[in-house]
Amino acid sequence: MSRLGLLALTGLMLAGCTSVERPSPLPKVKIGNGLCGREATQIYFSNQDDHLSPSAADVLASLTPKLNRCVRSKVMLVAVSGDDGAPVSPTLAANRIKIVADTLINAGLDPARINAATGGALVVALPKAPIGGVFIMTQR
Repeated sequence: MSRLGLLALTGLMLAGCTSVERPSPLPKVKIGNGLCGREATQIYFSNQDDHLSPSAADVLASLTPKLNRCVRSKVMLVAVSGDDGAPVSPTLAANRIKIVADTLINAGLDPARINAATGGALVVALPKAPIGGVFIMTQR
């Protein structure tokens, strides 16, 4: 950038006409069962599949009371691909999130507390697992 351009940008910033925003850092995600303590847990799905196994449904049912104790937090559902195959298609990711959300809601979680992501920086920041699935975490 030329010196004149830099001076003009500085003048605009000082006048309040523009600002330089720093991207907010991504939250550090720790895998575990302390959902209220900013830990995340993952519900796994078979490669390129959106059917919830009975054991995964049992895990979701056991997580709901824990999530209900985090009353001030939103529940974030994030669909991720695994190392076992091709990246998850947007449709498959959305289906997986819907299945997990519906199961949590049927177990007693308030649907207004659920947010979801199928792409973006948070998906990239999460650790890769051997198979794809949906991460469940809380956020304020």
